[in-house]
Amino acid sequence: MQVEPFHSSRTPVYQEYRARTEDAMPDSTAADLNIHEFFDYVNRTVSYVGHQFLYYLLRLDRSSGVEKHEALITRLGDDTVLQETLLGHLKKLSHPDASSIASLFGIPVVEVSQTERALISVCRFLPFLSVGLFLVTNVLGFFLLLLAALLLNAGLHYRNKAKMCEYYFSSPQLLRLLQQAGRLSAREEYRTVDPDIEQALNELKPLKKYLQAFRLNVRLDSDMAFFAFMITEMFYIFFLTEAYFATQAYGLLREKKETIEQVYRFVGLLDVLQSVAQLRKELVSYCLPQPVQAGEKLRVEAIYHPLIKDCVPNDFRLTDRSAIITGSNMSGKTSFIRSIGLNFVSAKALHTCFARRFELSTARSLSSAINLADNLMKGESFYLREVKTVKEFLDQSTSSPRLFLLDELFKGTNTAERIAISKAVLSFLAQGDHIVLASTHDLELTSLLDGEYEFHYFTETVRDGQLFFDYQLKPGVLKERNAIRILEINGYPEEVTREAYAVVGS
Repeated sequence: MQVEPFHSSRTPVYQEYRARTEDAMPDSTAADLNIHEFFDYVNRTVSYVGHQFLYYLLRLDRSSGVEKHEALITRLGDDTVLQETLLGHLKKLSHPDASSIASLFGIPVVEVSQTERALISVCRFLPFLSVGLFLVTNVLGFFLLLLAALLLNAGLHYRNKAKMCEYYFSSPQLLRLLQQAGRLSAREEYRTVDPDIEQALNELKPLKKYLQAFRLNVRLDSDMAFFAFMITEMFYIFFLTEAYFATQAYGLLREKKETIEQVYRFVGLLDVLQSVAQLRKELVSYCLPQPVQAGEKLRVEAIYHPLIKDCVPNDFRLTDRSAIITGSNMSGKTSFIRSIGLNFVSAKALHTCFARRFELSTARSLSSAINLADNLMKGESFYLREVKTVKEFLDQSTSSPRLFLLDELFKGTNTAERIAISKAVLSFLAQGDHIVLASTHDLELTSLLDGEYEFHYFTETVRDGQLFFDYQLKPGVLKERNAIRILEINGYPEEVTREAYAVVGS
């Protein structure tokens, strides 16, 4: 079955809701690692529930639990019938309105007073009673009572309809979610994702009945003729069906919010698992993350960046120290750091890595400072932004083990102070069980941090007036300096390059 993937342009409502109560990847780190683009790359979900849930997992600052379901991922990859059955149910939630289901968790549920609830419960029988009494007794007073009851019901109906507007899109999709979850839970293979899902669905059976009012109204408003709509409205007013069902649904939405979210996560996780199964089948190479071996902090083999076309794979290993990576612009040092970070995110979220081997504890948290910029709206200069970001890292380093990704620290200040501050910060972060991967142009740092960090570098060669990059990480410290040579290649005046060489030589 060919599936058209969704894209990250949809508002990540569920992730924003969960970020209020769970540790989540900061927006700055998401930007550093191009998480939106990575989401588009890995996403094979077919429902908007899965779409939202996958993005939430990528922004979660802990292991997602996907690793517990490797057996089902393997079956979905091998068993076409099982996968197509799952996709058939999930595609029932592929309408864009299904993305609004997640909004039900974050918004306050409509409050209906006890007085109004009691009034609706009584008034829904008044017109029918009035008609019966009038037909039996032929007393005009009962006809007048009918008119009064209809006017009162009309007021209650349209008062309630205004409240229902907030649920016109989400409630019909919630009903569909409950229906599809029920069908999915009928299969033992899918129930392994949540053994308690049947109990949750049983608790929500009354809600399914009351959600019918929302579903019917939306269908009539959008698809049927005006005449049918008016007949339906008169029926709703006469019996207050919509108002009664809605008030009952509001109470259940409030009381059963956690149970509803349990069903949401059940369906979302199933979609993510089939997405991972499809992704792996399409990849040329991948591996499952493994625990780090004794005596090591990190080991990767043939790791590559999935968003870089024809990315050159690299091997990398850290034992008891962190690493400083040097090299010129475009040589690959920042891309390599991003590769480590993105594979770490993928290991935690998808239990899938873009490498031949990836060993790093997913219990670590991730902090990055790669794409820092000034903040004009807050009146923060680039340097002040760097200062505040690194201060957060220093505070974080006193708690649980972390992976720090740092690119060209303190670019916003002068060379002498930049080197001094960078040395002090990197020495501080190297303490404890943290892993620090820092790139720099300042070769002076390698001598200042000798004994505290390992050193690796990327380099380029100049042949026949052209630059060539091999993008291969090498152990040691970069010796060659080609910055001025690159100026020559690009046609700078001879007097400029000559004076630059003279200054370097001095």
